[in-house]
Amino acid sequence: MKSFYSVDEALELLKNGYILVLFEDASQIFIMQQNKINIYSSYVRIITTIENFLKLYKNSKFQIKEEDFDIDLEKDKEYYSWKQ
Repeated sequence: MKSFYSVDEALELLKNGYILVLFEDASQIFIMQQNKINIYSSYVRIITTIENFLKLYKNSKFQIKEEDFDIDLEKDKEYYSWKQ
C-alpha cells in the first residue's frame, strides 16, 4: 500500500470502509457514513458532503489509520442527537 493518498483516492478508500487521517495532521480522522464524511478532531465532529470534502481537502494527503479506532459510532450518534 502507498504511504499517502490524494483526496480522490481517499474518497474511494472511505467508500470502502477505511478510516483515514490527514498525512500532515493525524489528529484529524475521517470516516464515511451514509454518504457523508465525518471529520473528528480533538473536541469537534464535523459532518460534510462529499462535494465539500473534495473542495476543502483537494490539496491534502491522507493515510490509512492503522491503529484501533475506539469511537463507538452508535454512541456518538446518540450523544449528538441530544444536542438537537
